[in-house]
Amino acid sequence: MYDRTMQGAIVGYGFIASQGHAPGYAEHNRHHVRVDIVAVADICEARRREAQRAFPMAVVYEDLDGISKSCSGWQLMRVE
Repeated sequence: MYDRTMQGAIVGYGFIASQGHAPGYAEHNRHHVRVDIVAVADICEARRREAQRAFPMAVVYEDLDGISKSCSGWQLMRVE
């Protein structure tokens, strides 16, 4: 059981986010704090598709404008 759940977003889903941060959040979820990525933004269509596969429950945006309009209750935003 989790002591706490955090909601977060990732802006920029390039190599570091996909190979470093995303697996890190998954590993983190095995411990006392759950991190739910609820939104991702990237200007590249291929990276948006990759982010949607990695975080199927997240809303994926084309740009920072879209993601910033939906930031309600987030405790974390990772900008790459």
